[in-house]
Amino acid sequence: TKLKQTEVHLMKVLSQRKHDLRKRTQQTQRQKHQRSEQKSEGKLTNVGFAPDSEEISSLNFLLEKLILDRASLSLLNVKYEEKVAEYSDLMRSMVKEVKVLKKSKDLLLKTENTHDK
Repeated sequence: TKLKQTEVHLMKVLSQRKHDLRKRTQQTQRQKHQRSEQKSEGKLTNVGFAPDSEEISSLNFLLEKLILDRASLSLLNVKYEEKVAEYSDLMRSMVKEVKVLKKSKDLLLKTENTHDK
């Protein structure tokens, strides 16, 4: 369920980004048109390259978080595989020990039966 929630959240974020991208594209086209008009009229002053620095910061944060989450997930997967291998080895060892105990018990019962006769 957590995976599904994350997927739904990411789909919403992606949809919002697409919407924002379309909106920015339209704004950029309007700004280019206005600049070309201002340029032709001689009114153009120095205009900043990236006025949406808050959005860039937000995207940078999301990207860094995604990378950290992927790295953490990768480390957790490695640890999980190690623990599964350790568990498997322990179970095999336990099965061997149980077999040894069973053989010892059978041998003990045989020797007790032979002494009783």
